[in-house]
Amino acid sequence: MRRTPEEIKTCVEDLLSRMTLEEKIGQMVQSAGADTTAIGGEVKTSPLEGLIAEGKIGSIIYMPDSAAMARRLQRIAVEKSRLGIPLIFCQDVIHGFQTIFPIPLGWSCSFDPNLVRRATEISAREATRAGVMLAFAPMLDIARDPRWGRISEGAGEDPFLDACMARAEVLGYQGGEGGQGLGDGEHMACCLKHFVGYGAAEAGRDYNTVEISPSTLHNVYLPAFQAGVDAGAATVMPSFNLVDGVSSAASPYVLQELLRKELGFDGVIISDYAAVFEVIAHGLAADEREAAERCANAGLDVEMATDLFNRELPQLVMEGKVPESLVDGAVRRILTLKYRLGIMDDPYLYMHEGEEEAAYLAPAHLEVARRLAQESAVLLKNDGAQGRKDRAGRPLRRQPGPAGPLAVLQARGPHRHAAPGPGGKGLHRAVRARDDHPRGARRRHQPRGQARARVRRRGPCRRRGHDHERRGRLPPGDLRARHPDGAGARGGRGGQARRRGRHLRPSPAARLVR
Repeated sequence: MRRTPEEIKTCVEDLLSRMTLEEKIGQMVQSAGADTTAIGGEVKTSPLEGLIAEGKIGSIIYMPDSAAMARRLQRIAVEKSRLGIPLIFCQDVIHGFQTIFPIPLGWSCSFDPNLVRRATEISAREATRAGVMLAFAPMLDIARDPRWGRISEGAGEDPFLDACMARAEVLGYQGGEGGQGLGDGEHMACCLKHFVGYGAAEAGRDYNTVEISPSTLHNVYLPAFQAGVDAGAATVMPSFNLVDGVSSAASPYVLQELLRKELGFDGVIISDYAAVFEVIAHGLAADEREAAERCANAGLDVEMATDLFNRELPQLVMEGKVPESLVDGAVRRILTLKYRLGIMDDPYLYMHEGEEEAAYLAPAHLEVARRLAQESAVLLKNDGAQGRKDRAGRPLRRQPGPAGPLAVLQARGPHRHAAPGPGGKGLHRAVRARDDHPRGARRRHQPRGQARARVRRRGPCRRRGHDHERRGRLPPGDLRARHPDGAGARGGRGGQARRRGRHLRPSPAARLVR
């Protein structure tokens, strides 16, 4: 059943009038779930089921990828809490759920917003089979410093291209302008992140401070968020970093002046992981109580992972340090989103037990993934640049495809948490299976005894990587000298020793980097 905006407003006001202060604040808390190993460090909380039954959780970061598990937790919220308000299940669905598409930095190279929109529609269809209702995507951070590790999640460095991709992704996840598809059980709410300037961290160091002029802020970093807001994005996530010396999650300027007033956003603002608690680390609050006060007064609607709101806001409201009207406004927006998602009328709308496998890796989905991968490919022309050569002057040849332990860990892309479904190989195994080269093609073709003898002659602590570095064949601190797939892994047991952390003698440059 689809409700009109007027009907939703009436229902929200009626429910809000029956809620206690503690129940209102509970809607403003997002639990990290039962298992946080995939997304961050462990967070100390009370037992999940008990908090749900007490109405002290409004949403959950959901990792099990099981519609049955989602239904079990939802049943607790609906049947055991006093008002029976259902939960929103959230997850990072960045560039695919089971069908994996190119990373956002890659698919932006297709310059095809319609194809990207189709990819996010498929992502939503697969994720909603497992109970996920909200995707923490798209990431709209302009990134111009290659040292920043999360550059892969965005569209790159161009504001216009970023804005085009932002609009396409919002329309794909949410099923059209203004979230037309929300409530149909096959589309999901999305979250614009990270507002604002997260990719401009000094020295490319994640979480680091940001210094942006008003002109750069408005001409470079805001256009993509404006495009996402105009397309109807349901939620926005503030960034971890400082803007003008204040953490975005605790900044009235960022959340109220820029986001609410200038961009016209009227949806839900969700903090990043433990960002409320990290206000203390930024030096903006002396303790948890002050951190909760600053974030609530700044206009933050939902606290992710930590529970400072549950513990501190009731007393702060009673003391008049946080107006209850601010709490009411936040809860009003949260309940409105739940009605738009359709879960207030059917709490189990997104729990499709038994239908997951039919939706995962469907032939039509794989065809879109293949096409987008083809369109995302970027060819570079070699105008005579000399490649690396071995000691004999021959060009170094590497086995095609991903290599090394990081290839296994990251072959499915950044922030990809869903467990592989039936038939899902992952990029690493798929390329290995198709490769015509034998597994040992990367090694030097020499008898094993020769390799060991060469290592012995050099001495126990002079593996190839260190020998190359000392002789100047690699730049000081070049990590390829000690990488499991670099020169040191090609003879004897040097690579194995290095993987175990032995025989490591970082150069002065490497020590400075660390």
